[in-house]
Amino acid sequence: MLAVSDMPTGKNPTPDADAAASKPLIELSHVGVTFPTKRGDPVVAVEDFNLNIAREEIVSLVGPSGCGKSTVLRMLAGLLKPTSGDVWIGGDPNLRGFSEVAIVFQRATLLPWLTILKNVLYPVRVLKGRVGAEDIARAHDLLALVGLDDMAERMPHELSGGMQQRAAIARSLILDAKILLMDEPFGALDALTREDLQLDLLDIHARTKKTILLVTHSINEAVLLSDRVAVMSARPGRLQDLIEIDIPKPRSHESAALPAFIEYSQRIRDDIFGPRGHRKAVS
Repeated sequence: MLAVSDMPTGKNPTPDADAAASKPLIELSHVGVTFPTKRGDPVVAVEDFNLNIAREEIVSLVGPSGCGKSTVLRMLAGLLKPTSGDVWIGGDPNLRGFSEVAIVFQRATLLPWLTILKNVLYPVRVLKGRVGAEDIARAHDLLALVGLDDMAERMPHELSGGMQQRAAIARSLILDAKILLMDEPFGALDALTREDLQLDLLDIHARTKKTILLVTHSINEAVLLSDRVAVMSARPGRLQDLIEIDIPKPRSHESAALPAFIEYSQRIRDDIFGPRGHRKAVS
């Protein structure tokens, strides 16, 4: 199967390029977001949030409901400006949008009147105004990457939920964005399909080397997929813990039986809910 985006350029890296590669691709420094309300009382969603993410890294954001995980993703997608602090991508505060960042939502949000192939190509049409032969070839390669090479001319309603989400992932890769943001991408799927797509995501990452920031409510999913897990506190969301997941790759669902996997999962659970003994005492 083809590796879609990591084609050799034939150029030798320069010292400047090496220095740029060593810097974090994503930097959030003392970021805060405050939303106004109809009553006039502001709601502080995120406060003094700090996180750096390296190139080709998978980082998961976990935390209690309403802690600001999706707010962080929206800032990185350029859909929301921080009230305070700085958000940098590739060393620049202005490189956001289609060309640098792609996003996958909880639901596939495919356009029902377009074929799967045309859905994958839709960002190209929006950005460039036209679709060329190279774009079509790339779209077919991406559909093959996600296991949908024989579904290109099908309509979205002809595909299962999991297949639609695969198509949405292919669409997110069509412009070769450096960063893939994923907001509960498997949350609406049944358990078996979710497990299947988790392994697919690990395979896609190994082939494309994208930098991925994943929001999930599943602790096991975060540990399985991530190089690091960022645990957010209850609102206002702050970085409570940052855990490096030192589990051998390639990973599979059998990795969940490893003692280290269980320890990481328990640490995250304690971060979110409090130590087990404390939870029992409170209840």
